Order: sequence, then structure tokens, then C-alpha cells
Amino acid sequence: MDTLTLLNLTLENFKGLRRFEVSLDGQNARIHAENGIGKTTLYDGWLWPLFGKDSTWRKDFEVRPLDEHNHAIKGLVVMSEATIAANGQTHTLRKEQHEKVVKDQFKGYETLCWVNEVPMTVGKYQAFIDSLIPEETFKMLADLSYFNSKLHHTERRRTLLTFAGTVAKPQGFESLLVSVNGRSYNDYGKVLHDRKVRHTKERDEINPRIDEIRRAMNGYAEQETSKLQVKRQNITQTFQSLNSDRNILLGQEKDRQARMEAENHLTVQRLHRESIVRAEQDPTQPLRDEKARINDELAAKEEGINALHRQIKSIEASIETAQHELNQVQQNLERTRGEIDAIDKVNIASVCYACGQKLPKAKLEDNKAEQQAKHDQLEEAANRLKETVEHRSAEIDGFQLQKRQLSTKAAELYKQFQAACDAGRKRVAEIDAAILNRPEPDMTQDAEWCKLTEQIEKAKAEIGAPVTEQLDAIESRKNEAQRERDAVNAALAQADRAKADKTRIAELEAKEKDLAQKIAECDRQLADLADYKAAQSRLIETAVNGLFSHVQFKLFDYRLNGTIDETCEAMLNGVPYPDMSTGQQILAGVDVINVLSEHYGLSVPLFIDHAESLTLPLEAKSQVIELYAEKGMSELTIEVAEKKEAVAA
Repeated sequence: MDTLTLLNLTLENFKGLRRFEVSLDGQNARIHAENGIGKTTLYDGWLWPLFGKDSTWRKDFEVRPLDEHNHAIKGLVVMSEATIAANGQTHTLRKEQHEKVVKDQFKGYETLCWVNEVPMTVGKYQAFIDSLIPEETFKMLADLSYFNSKLHHTERRRTLLTFAGTVAKPQGFESLLVSVNGRSYNDYGKVLHDRKVRHTKERDEINPRIDEIRRAMNGYAEQETSKLQVKRQNITQTFQSLNSDRNILLGQEKDRQARMEAENHLTVQRLHRESIVRAEQDPTQPLRDEKARINDELAAKEEGINALHRQIKSIEASIETAQHELNQVQQNLERTRGEIDAIDKVNIASVCYACGQKLPKAKLEDNKAEQQAKHDQLEEAANRLKETVEHRSAEIDGFQLQKRQLSTKAAELYKQFQAACDAGRKRVAEIDAAILNRPEPDMTQDAEWCKLTEQIEKAKAEIGAPVTEQLDAIESRKNEAQRERDAVNAALAQADRAKADKTRIAELEAKEKDLAQKIAECDRQLADLADYKAAQSRLIETAVNGLFSHVQFKLFDYRLNGTIDETCEAMLNGVPYPDMSTGQQILAGVDVINVLSEHYGLSVPLFIDHAESLTLPLEAKSQVIELYAEKGMSELTIEVAEKKEAVAA
């Protein structure tokens, strides 16, 4: 079995220790001190360079020393250096935490790492640690309580069953194994339980169904069906006779409806003739024409006013456009005049700006000519812009004049329109009154109207009385016959149902017996399954517990109802792990770690806190560092391989 041992551990500014160094050379050791002196800090200082965590496996813990106000002391470098022996090689692991200061401002902390004095990034450093031992494996082999209390019981159980290997199957359950057919025993138990529940529910529903059928049978005794069938035949013949009578009446009603439609048509023609007579004898037509003429004249005047308003809107848009263009031209004119003034103010240099010598007369004349040309060019542009300004201003004045003229004309037309409206409304009211009070013509003086009236009276006489009452009487007799036929059909159906119900009761009783046998078979197989699981549980617990010297694992809970639930809890002399004393928990943890180390083929240093609680013999197969709390010891005292020395913290 490979071993990983701690040779040397040096801490600087780590939690409450300013500097502390312990040399173990891979040997067991005991560290004594009062509470709060730093025993657990040594354990934290060993784990921090490995995984960046403390002894409770917290990543975010305070590694820096604190002042009297519990604030981290500034300006310190936190360091932990551990020298270990692993796989026949020695490695020095060093981790430091530095303050990060940028432009005299504190920006947090940074971590630096070395392996065998070689600087590494945090990622590569952690990869090296993982190559020696993964964190989860280390927890299993170094933390006394990790396996028994921190690991989930299902994972704990899975691990133990892996250690135990293949466990022999109980004998005498061959028929049960055939029924299981490759499923897990828990799954097959669920199958049996579900099957029993379904069979029981189905069986319990049968008796109420039989009782319900029998109660229904009491409501209708078996009857003589031949008389009922004769009665139903007679009722059917009655139906046929009533339907024949109804069809005859409906035929007569169709003829009556045709005569009624003819009478309605004549009535419509007479109404049409009345409207023609009124139109021919209407003396108010000239008034109607006058009213239409008044409305047309008012509409024409209103449209003339609206046309003027549209022209005014168009001129206003033209003024806005011309004013915008005038503003642009005026801005360009002002800019051009500014450029002319700037050219006029420039004095032509008489000396060369590069060499400082006086320029030749010809060069001076050329410069003046060039300046004058620019001036003339800008002057010409300014004159053109000025002409444009004058043109646009005149154009805007013209638009404004047109707008005023049109507005005046629109106002005058609106006054005329208001006067026309007042007169028109008055005249239209008079016309409407005259039309309303016109005399109604005498229709009896019109030959065609009189002829239509005579035809209508004749058609009304031919229509005759409606057949609705006769149809209602036939429908009432049909309803009564239908009720008699329904009663006969119900009686015949009850007779048929009584025969079917007897057959159904026999089928249900047979099914009830079959379900009872199936339920009994489920109970038998569940009992066999419980016996099998109990026997298998004992074999598994025997195989697992044979691996340990002191600890016995409870892998199954045997319930009073006969069920067996899977669990995984360490026991020591019948005491469950949560109820053990501190010393018992230490002994149990060491026993488990010994087995885990054998399985993984590796042992790691084992820090045992509260070692003073242990009075039982310690049989660890790893390097052990025991942490003893002793009253009166204000310094960390290290006892290594029978050699005792005191080192001030």
C-alpha cells in the first residue's frame, strides 16, 4: 500500500500563528495545548496548501491574522509550506496569499503557488495535487467523520457493497428467482404490491356491483313478452293511421298557403297603385323642386368658400417655402461678405516665411493679383446672392398680397352664405309644412285600385279556415301512442335485461373467486420475497462487517410490518454513530479509514482532533497526528516518536 506522509509543515502569519514549524519526518506525533492556542490551525494549515480549504472543508475561511477589532492585519504575507513523501518521492508544496495593491489602492488578494520551488499558476498547482490524490479520495482517507456523517447514506452503502464484492445468494428461493426474471427485488416487490392492490380493488368492487344488479332486478320482474309484442304492433298501426291523416291535412294546408300567397301578392299590387295615385295627384311637386334648388344653391356657395380657403392654404405653403429659401440665401450672403472682409484685412507679406528674405517685386505683384482675384470672385457671388434675396422678398410680398385679397373675398362670401342659409332654412320649413299638410287622394275614384280591392276580397273568401287545430289533435294522439309504445318497449327491455343480469352475476362471482386466488398468490410471493430479502440482508451485512475490526454497519431496517428498508449506519457495540461519544466516533472513524486505505491502496496523514477524548486503543494504519487539549499548556507542545519538544507559537 502506498503512503503519503507529512515530513515538515511551516506556517507564517496563518490565522493566529505568526510563525510555526513542525518536523515530523513521516512519524506519528502528538500536539498538546490549551484550547485556542492553534492545534486546529495546524490542521487547517496542512489542508490549505493541498485544497485551499480548512478542516471543515470550507473554501471561504479567514486565513489572515486578525487585530483586536477582528479586522485582517494589513501588509502581511500568509504562507503555508508542507513537505510530503508520496510514491517514493519528496515534494515541497508552498502556497502564499499576498495583498494586491494598484496605485496605492487595495484591490483584494492573490494566491501564489510553488511545487519544489517551481512557481506555478493556481490551476497547474491544483492539477499537480490532484495527480497525487483527488480531493474526494483525500476526504475519505483523512476526515474521521466524512464517511460516517458527511457522505450520503446511499453513497456510503454503495461504497461498502463495492468493498464486500459479490455476495452469495440465499438458497431455497429458486421459484422466486424465476418470477423475478432479472428485475431487482425491490422492483419486483413493487410489482407484487401494485398487482395485489389492483386485484383487491377489483375484487372489492364486485360485490357492490352484484348487489346493485340484484336491486335493479327487484324493480322489474320477468314478464310475459308475447302480449307486450302484440300491444306494440297495435300501437304501430295506430301511428301509421295518424300519419296518413296528418299528410292529408298537410296537403290541404299547402293549397290554402298558395291562396294566401296570391292574396298577399294582390295586396302588394294595390299598395303600389296607391303610391302611383298619390304621385299623380300630388300638388306639392313644385315645392319639392324648390327645396332641392335651395339646397343645391347653398351647397354651391359653401363649396366656393371652401375653394377660397384651399387657395389660401396653398399660398401660405408657398410663403413658408419662399421664406425658408430666403433665410438660406441671406445666410450665404452674410458668410460671403465675411469672407470678403477677411481677404481685405489680410496684408500681403513682403518677406519669405521660410528664409526670411525680401520677396521679389514680381512675386509681390502676383500675390496681390491673386488676392484681388479672390476678392472679385467673392464680390460677384455676393451680388448674385443679393439679387436672389431681392427677388425672393418681392415674391413673398406678392404672395402676402394674394393671401389678403383672397381672405377678404372669403369673408364677404361667408357673410353672403350665412344670409342665404337663414333665408333658405326659413323657406324650407315652410315647404316641409305644406308637404306634410297636403290632402290625401280618394282611392275609390281610381278604377284599377277598385278592381284590385275586389280581387283581394274574393281571395280572402277562398282561403278558408286553418287546419292547425286538426293537426294539433292528431299530434296529441300521436304523443299518447308514443308514451304507450315507450312503456311497452321499456317492459320488453326489462325482460331482456333480467336474463342478461343473471348471466352477468354468474360471471362476476366467477371473477371474484379468480381474484381471491390471485391475491393469495401475491401474498405468498410477498412473504417469500420478504424471507429472501431478510436472508440476503444477513449475508450482505456479514460480508461487509467482516471487513472491519470494531465497527458493525447496519445496512437494513427491519420494520414491524415485515418490510426491509435499505440504510447504512455505523454501529459500535450497538450504539449508532450519531449517539456515540467523541472517543467512540474517533475509534469508528479510524476503523473505517483503515478499510478505505486498504481498498484505495493509499494512506494519508490522519489528524485526530479532541484526541484527549479517546481512551480506547488507536489502531490506525496511517501517519497519525493527535491533537490533545491540555489545560495549563499555553504553548503548542509537539511529541514526535517519543521525542518531546516545546515550540512557542
